[in-house]
Amino acid sequence: MVLSLVQIGLLGLLLLSPLWSSFAAASGEGGYQDHEEILQGVEQYLLSEVVDETLEDLQVSVAALDQRLKLSQCESPLNFRQTHSGRRYGRVSVQVRCEDGLKPWSLYVQATIAAYVDVVVAARALPRGHVIGRDDLTLRRTELDRLASAALRQPESALGKELTRQLAVDMPLTLSMLKQPLLVNRGEQVVIVAQSGTLSVKMAGVALTAGAEGDTIRVKNSSSGKEIEAVVIGVATVEVRM
Repeated sequence: MVLSLVQIGLLGLLLLSPLWSSFAAASGEGGYQDHEEILQGVEQYLLSEVVDETLEDLQVSVAALDQRLKLSQCESPLNFRQTHSGRRYGRVSVQVRCEDGLKPWSLYVQATIAAYVDVVVAARALPRGHVIGRDDLTLRRTELDRLASAALRQPESALGKELTRQLAVDMPLTLSMLKQPLLVNRGEQVVIVAQSGTLSVKMAGVALTAGAEGDTIRVKNSSSGKEIEAVVIGVATVEVRM
């Protein structure tokens, strides 16, 4: 069949029109799984099944798939499962499966989960042995990682505690960095409180060992010279329960 110049011109316009482009794209992509549907499914799976629901500030980034990847359109709902890495944050891998009987497929999608929390950090450089005061601390929003996950969330948890190591400014505080400060030092003069019901007797003594609040230490009664065990209840003060 010989086409006239007019027919050839009309055919050219049709091929260049948006309608033809849409039709051609639909014909070429028909029967393939939409990549965006896979990525959105991975994101929703991670947000609903994997991460900690108590965290308010979460960001999930799913890596794009290779555009050359052609997967058969899945007629059944996609199945998502995180690989057994044990990680809840950072880089994770999710297996996506289509379990259609005739054309099943499976692939792994990479994603990054970033969680942000307010943690207690040093407001300034602090030396080892320093007893924490309120002005020593501040809150800073930081990405949750191994250190931040163990960091204190409430400044009150650190107040009055003694540092077991020096801290740089903005360094998160953990319980392992803190201890109860010594209220009684070895060789120090102490007040021994003997408590029996409503009766309380005080006497002078000398600490033979050091201790923080609640510790049981050995002290010597200055009057009798007798060594006894007592519980630290305050600065240079111990108690013996009769």
